Amino acid sequence: YTVSHMLIRRFAAGLGVFALLALFCVQPGTALAAPTHPAFVRIIHASPDIGIVDAFVDGQKILSNFEFGTVTDYVSLPAGSHKLQIALIGKGANASLVTQTMSVDEGGAYTVAALGTNASGFSFSVFKDNNLVAGNGAKVRVYHLSPFAGAVSIEAGSNTIVQGLSYPQASNYVNVPAGAYTFNLTGAAQYTPSPLSTDVKPWTVTSIFAVGPVRG
Repeated sequence: YTVSHMLIRRFAAGLGVFALLALFCVQPGTALAAPTHPAFVRIIHASPDIGIVDAFVDGQKILSNFEFGTVTDYVSLPAGSHKLQIALIGKGANASLVTQTMSVDEGGAYTVAALGTNASGFSFSVFKDNNLVAGNGAKVRVYHLSPFAGAVSIEAGSNTIVQGLSYPQASNYVNVPAGAYTFNLTGAAQYTPSPLSTDVKPWTVTSIFAVGPVRG
């Protein structure tokens, strides 16, 4: 397995931040452990209220200084059940804000989103990914991780590729030809993120994350 990815961010200045993040990847691969048939997991910090955190898997710290709007690479985990935790930076796993168990299958790929607000509480949502691409095409998937935005749609030029996606859900995969795209998020109440323009390469999967906004 190999990894090729690029993270593109579009943030407004000041408070009320809303962002579209685009992550491009082929098959997942960076090794956390070296089991024979691992699963692959990446984590996105999508809670505007948690602050900077450390992340733990089975009591082992795997991330430090994990900031809002950050997406990790895929890392390998043995198939089976694992305990996920996040805690404010330096506090340790025993002071975790979220503790949750997830099960992963051999060879499976997963996106784990740290979600929630002070009002709703915090949690993880786990999405099963499919990073296989047929031929020389490309795929796009949208993850709606903004608790304040309502149902949203994503437009690629004049075409709506995802419509009425609710929080916190991920869309189906959309097959698209490789090429230059400008993605726009619509329907997000009073929040209007900047368009996200990029080249979608052949044999890639583009993950678009809607996160935020940060409120003062």
